Amino acid sequence: NVGAVVAGRLSGRRVVVHLHEVGLGSTALFRVLLKVTRMAAHRIVCVSRYMTSALDLPQEKSSVVHNSLTLSEWARAK
Repeated sequence: NVGAVVAGRLSGRRVVVHLHEVGLGSTALFRVLLKVTRMAAHRIVCVSRYMTSALDLPQEKSSVVHNSLTLSEWARAK
């Protein structure tokens, strides 16, 4: 929620944003939300290295936490 990101930053709180590989809405809206995230977030957590490079996120703010399943979870899901 972009409102929460801005409110957190304006109130002096540490803002951590988790980005997923899902985009809904218009391209223009996505660009605005991404710009706000780049400017206001203290940390940006992504689900893949592809996202950090494709979205040109600042390296000093970005980290990757992969969405993954253990082998037993994968076998159960299949």
